[in-house]
Amino acid sequence: MNKILTKIQKISYFLALLSVVLLFAYSLVCGTAAAGTRFGDDAETYFVNFNVFNVQVLYYAIAGFICFGALAVFDTGKRKKYYLSNGIVIGIFAVYSIVTAILLVPNIQYFSAEYMNLLETGYFENLYYTLFKAWYLTDTFLIDIGYLPMVMLLATSVMLLFVAAYKYLNQRKEKKEVE
Repeated sequence: MNKILTKIQKISYFLALLSVVLLFAYSLVCGTAAAGTRFGDDAETYFVNFNVFNVQVLYYAIAGFICFGALAVFDTGKRKKYYLSNGIVIGIFAVYSIVTAILLVPNIQYFSAEYMNLLETGYFENLYYTLFKAWYLTDTFLIDIGYLPMVMLLATSVMLLFVAAYKYLNQRKEKKEVE
C-alpha cells in the first residue's frame, strides 16, 4: 500500500502544478480575441467585463503558483513522513482550490452564455471590422475549457488531502504501537 500511496502522492503533487499551469494558460488564451476590442455598442460591456475576468483568472493563477511553491518548499511531493506543516500547506492549497472554483465557475458559465448570445444574434457577422471577423470564435470552446483547471484543482486537492490524512493516521498508529 505504501508504494501505491507514494505514487499517488507524487502524481497529486505534479497534478497540482499542472492544474495551476493550465489555469495560467487559460488566463492567457481565453481572452485573446476579446483583448483590446472596442466597438462602441452594447457588446463592448461584455468584452470589457470579460477582460476584467481574464485578469482575475491571471491573479488566481499567480496565487496558485504561490500555493504550489509552498507545497514544494515543504516537500509534499515525496516526503515519507508528514508533519503538521505539510497538513497546513495542503489545507491552504485545498482552500485555494475551492475558493477559486467557487469564484470562477459562475463567471465561466456567464461569459460562455453571453458569448453564445452574441453568436446567435449574428453580432460578429454584422461587424465592419474585417480584422476582428478573422479572429472571432464561432463557439465557446475557449471559454468553456476553463472548467478543466477547476476540476483538476479540486481533484488534486482531494488526492492531497487523502494522502495527508492517510499518512497522518498511519503515523499515529505506528507511534502508538512503539509506545
